[in-house]
Formats: sequence, structure tokens, C-alpha cells
Amino acid sequence: IEAKRINGVILSELADLYNKGMAYSLRTESIRPYEIKGVSAVTHFSVGIIISMIFFGFMPTLWGIIVLGFGDPTARHIGIKEPIYRFKSWLWKGQSIGGALGFIFVNIGVFLIADMLFLYFRPEYFKIQYIWMQLIVIIAGAITELVSRKKDNAFIPIVSGFIAWLLL
Repeated sequence: IEAKRINGVILSELADLYNKGMAYSLRTESIRPYEIKGVSAVTHFSVGIIISMIFFGFMPTLWGIIVLGFGDPTARHIGIKEPIYRFKSWLWKGQSIGGALGFIFVNIGVFLIADMLFLYFRPEYFKIQYIWMQLIVIIAGAITELVSRKKDNAFIPIVSGFIAWLLL
């Protein structure tokens, strides 16, 4: 039996490459087992960014991306290693105080560094009000992280972007 070809590539070769890529992704934990046949976190992230950009504009979306990009991996890592206390209620099941605190503190650090860089290189773009606005956006992102569970990659940029849009 002759193998089918699409634009000169044998379908079995494509399937083999796909399987090798999935095996690598699982081995390096860049993809979770349930994402193989479902929707990956990258899809939720993309949807969250697109929705935030359409409705709230560039700067609120950027704040949402920063909050998610630094806070989510930190919350996951600290929540697994140093959970402090895991919630058992139906609303925050499995989430931890350690993860939420990690989310908040790493984002405070990132925004403070960004603010200092703006003060040094572009003082005309910096406003002192940004500091408390950023803190509110960070707390909104942390609450969203606690509540949203698996779809947090979509909701954090949307909620954080919305709060930033209201404040800016």
C-alpha cells in the first residue's frame, strides 16, 4: 500500500513528528496531560489577550500580560512547593495562600523595577498614581488566579486589563 502524500510529505511522517513533539512536551512539562486532546493554556492566553486588547487597549492589556506572565508560574511553583495553607472550599478548591502571596509579591517586584526604569529613562511617562493602580491590578489578578482554576490564562489578562482600564 502506498502512503498518502500531502505537498510531498508522507502523512505517517507528520504523525511521527507530532507524537515526538507531544512526548517531549510531556517530558519537559511544557504541556499538561489533559491538554493533549483538549485546549491548551496557550489558547486561553491568546484569547484573553485578544479580548483585552479589543476592549481595553494596549496599556491595560500590557499590565494584564505582565501580571499573568510573572504571577501565574510563580503561584504554581510556590503553591506546589510552599502552599502554607490549601483552601478546601468549593470556590477555591486546591489553591493555596502561598501561591497567591507569591503571585502578588513577584508582580510587585516586577512593577517596581519597571517603575524605577521608567523614572530613570523616561520620567515624563511616569506618574506616581501608577504605583497604587498597579497594586490594585495585581490584587485583582491574584483573586482571579484563586477563583478561575484552569482557565486563568484567559481570565487574568481580561480582569487585570479591565481593572487597569478603569483606573487609567
